[in-house]
Amino acid sequence: MPGQSPFADDWRECLRAHYQYVVRANDRRTLDSLTGVLHQVGFREDELGELYLRATLHVDEVAEDFTPDMTVVAAMVSAAGGAPSEDASAALIAAAEAAAQAVENPSEPDYAAPDAEPAADSAPGDAPSDETPPYDPSGPQQLSLF
Repeated sequence: MPGQSPFADDWRECLRAHYQYVVRANDRRTLDSLTGVLHQVGFREDELGELYLRATLHVDEVAEDFTPDMTVVAAMVSAAGGAPSEDASAALIAAAEAAAQAVENPSEPDYAAPDAEPAADSAPGDAPSDETPPYDPSGPQQLSLF
C-alpha cells in the first residue's frame, strides 16, 4: 500500500499519550525503549521534551516516587530565555514542599456550607415526587440496536 497510512495520525497520537503515561508512571525501562522507538518514527527531541513537560505539569497525576529529569527542565528554561535564578529555585522548592504538605495534611475547604433553609420561592409541597409515572404506550419507547 503506497503512501502514508490513513491511521498514521491516530497512531502518532496514541504514541504521544503512551509516552505521557510512561513518564507519569515513572517507568524508566519502558521510557528508554519507547524513546528509541519515537526517535525512529520521526519524533524530535524538543517534541518529546514538550510531551514530558505536559505529562508532569500536574503533581497529582505522577507516581509518588517521581523525580523530574533535570536535563529536560534545564532545556525548557534555556529555551524560555534564561537560566533559573536562585530565587526561582528556592520558590520552586518551597512550592513543592507546600504542595506535598497540603496533600499529606488536607485542611478544611475554603467554601461556605450551604444554607439549611429552603429558598423563599419554593414551598415544602413543591418537592418532586419519588413515584414513577404510569406506563404510557404512546410515549417515547426505548429501541434496541441488537
